[in-house]
Amino acid sequence: MANASRVVVVVDDDPEVLAAVSEVLALAGGYEVFRAADGLEALALLGRLVSRDPVVVSDVNMPRMDGVELMRAIRGEHDLSKVRIVILSGATVAASLFEADAVLTKPCEMRDLLATVGRYS
Repeated sequence: MANASRVVVVVDDDPEVLAAVSEVLALAGGYEVFRAADGLEALALLGRLVSRDPVVVSDVNMPRMDGVELMRAIRGEHDLSKVRIVILSGATVAASLFEADAVLTKPCEMRDLLATVGRYS
């Protein structure tokens, strides 16, 4: 568990996707994973985890605060502005559109997810 000190916040409103991605990152990647069902929950978590240099893996389409609003909030908050963001979406999107560090399209290979998150940990 070489990555146990690394924190990942997984954000997705689909409970099955949230569980699957979280489990892969925790079990296969050795990350400490925190889950959020939308951007508002993620921001609350990030406020507590910012000192641990978290990586965010987020869906785009979610209720209350979607992935686009979450990216803007993260990039606009000085304390969070260096947080690495990986978009995991069913829609084909460009990383630059969201100021994201990387974009993966659902469904993605779990090895691709692990490799992408690993680049930022």
